[in-house]
Amino acid sequence: MVGHDVGGMITFSYLREFGDLTKAVIMNTVIPGIAPWDDVIRIPWLWHFAFHSIPDLPEQVTVNNLPAYFDYFYDTTSATPERISRASRRQFVSSYQSPDSLRQGFEFYRALWDDAQENATSSDVINIPLLYLRGDQEHGDINTYIAGFKQAGLTNIQSALVPGSGHFTLQENPADTWSAIRNFLYG
Repeated sequence: MVGHDVGGMITFSYLREFGDLTKAVIMNTVIPGIAPWDDVIRIPWLWHFAFHSIPDLPEQVTVNNLPAYFDYFYDTTSATPERISRASRRQFVSSYQSPDSLRQGFEFYRALWDDAQENATSSDVINIPLLYLRGDQEHGDINTYIAGFKQAGLTNIQSALVPGSGHFTLQENPADTWSAIRNFLYG
């Protein structure tokens, strides 16, 4: 199982709930309730965790300006935003065009606080091999994330940095991203 951003949070939850994976990859995310979660949610340019959690307001503010809203995140969290194509950006926007899709996207953020509490109090031990992957230009020291995973009960974790990329490693440097994943899964 490979998960980026929200998909990484889901991958972590899956690891906690089920023990049937042979390996997993979590990319470019902080896990609610797992260090450095408390530090990350206080970073000023990551204000969207709190904003998206407010009932109804994010939907009202963004609904008529989704391209600019989503571009903000591509442009501020990427090391090379020009590598994220206009076509990819349009596809992402089109995925949230319906009011229900947009609301469901924000509902995910509204649930993060419960996830954080559950993750922080869990005493599960996870022995499944995990690769934690980040862009080398992404904010934060990867070792802090690894320490948090270990403290949260992951016993078999590796890490890798994708050169020349920020948060969107798959778009910014797909060759090195897939190389790291392939080496972990099959190396």
